[in-house]
Amino acid sequence: MGKKNSLGRTMAAVGLAWGVAAGAQAQVQAPAVFPSKPVTIVVPFPPGSSLDALTRVLGSRLSEIWKQPVVVDNRAGGSGLIGTEQVTRAPADGHTLLHSIAGTIVASHLRDKPLVRPDQDLTPITLSAVTGLIMAAGPGVKASSPAELADLVRASPGAYSYGSYGTGSVGHLYGYIFNKQLGLDMLHVAYRGEAQAVNDVIGGQLPLLMLTPGGAAAHIATGKIHAIAVTGARRSPILPDVPTFAELGYKGMDDYGWYGFFGPPGMPAEVSARISADIAQVLAEPQIQAQFDPVGLELVSNTPATFARLVASDSEKWRKVVQETGIRLD
Repeated sequence: MGKKNSLGRTMAAVGLAWGVAAGAQAQVQAPAVFPSKPVTIVVPFPPGSSLDALTRVLGSRLSEIWKQPVVVDNRAGGSGLIGTEQVTRAPADGHTLLHSIAGTIVASHLRDKPLVRPDQDLTPITLSAVTGLIMAAGPGVKASSPAELADLVRASPGAYSYGSYGTGSVGHLYGYIFNKQLGLDMLHVAYRGEAQAVNDVIGGQLPLLMLTPGGAAAHIATGKIHAIAVTGARRSPILPDVPTFAELGYKGMDDYGWYGFFGPPGMPAEVSARISADIAQVLAEPQIQAQFDPVGLELVSNTPATFARLVASDSEKWRKVVQETGIRLD
C-alpha cells in the first residue's frame, strides 16, 4: 500500500491521477451498447514484449468483468503505426481498442506523412503502466555517475557511443538530450530490440545503452553492467539504489515511458469512462501488479481527460526533440 501511495503522490505532481476512486467508478453508467460482443485489443508490436504480456493479463480479467471474450491482436510494423492506424478505422463503440506505448507518439513525428497521429486521431482512454529507462555502462566504462561519464567522453572525443532499441526510440532521444545539455559527442547505435544490445555492452563492443529496468536489473545484480542513472520522476522500484537524472540536476529526462489504452476517434464519453474505470479496477488488484514488479513496470491508471493531456504534452515535447535532431524514418 505504501508503494502505491508513494507512486500516486509522484504522478499527481506531474499532473496525473492515480487510479479511479471507487465512488467514481460506481457513478459511471455503461451504455447498453457496450459490451455487446467480443472486444479486440490491438497491440501494435510483436508478441513477447512486456506490453503484450500486460495486455493479455488485463484482457483475461476484463473478459471476466465484461462477460465477453477479449482477443489480443498483434499488428506489428511501422514502429507501431500500422496497428495504430487500423484502430482509427474501427467503429467507435469500444469493441476495438489499442494498447500502445509512448514510442508511437515519437514515431509519428519521424515521418513527413505518418499513417496516423496518435495524439490527434484516437480517443485516449487511460494510462496503464509507467517505467523509466536506465543508462547502463559496460565493464570497460569507469564511470558510476553522469558527471564521471561526461568527463570520460570529453577526455576521448569520438570514442564513446550509446545504443538503444531503435532509431527514433525514446532511448535514442534521451541520449540526444543528455548529449546536448552536457555538450558531448556520443554517437547513437540502433538495435532491433534490447537483447543483442545488452550482449554487446557486456562484451565490450558497446560502451553504453539506454534500456528498460527489467532488461537491466539481472545484469546489474551480477556486475556484468552498471547503472549510471534512470529517467523518470522517481527511482525504479527494482533498482532503488540508482538515482534519477532529475535528482542529479539534469533536465528533460524526468518523464516516464508509458503504456496506455486508446479507442477509435469519436468514441462516446460514457464508453471511454466505462472502459477506463474497468481497467483501473483490474490494475489496482495486487496480484496483477505483482506479476510485473520483476520487470519494473508500475501499473497506474487515470481518466480519459487526464490521459489526453499527458498524450498532448508528450507529443509536443517529442516533436521539438525530433525537430532538433533531424532524425527521419522516411
